[in-house]
Amino acid sequence: MTEGRRLLIALLQRTKARAVAARCSVQPPAVSKWASGYQRPAPRARRELESNYGIAASLWGESRRRV
Repeated sequence: MTEGRRLLIALLQRTKARAVAARCSVQPPAVSKWASGYQRPAPRARRELESNYGIAASLWGESRRRV
């Protein structure tokens, strides 16, 4: 588990996924996929997570697509 994912899960304990999604300009299911580890945020969303919630973009590790 990446540190970014761990911090996002902690954030979702106190903030609704819908609110996080709105601040990152994505749909709520995307936030759920990030928290589950199925996907990682795109670079733009990582910047928004860093800016709005202090979850550094570098904490998500390298982006890889599932095959």
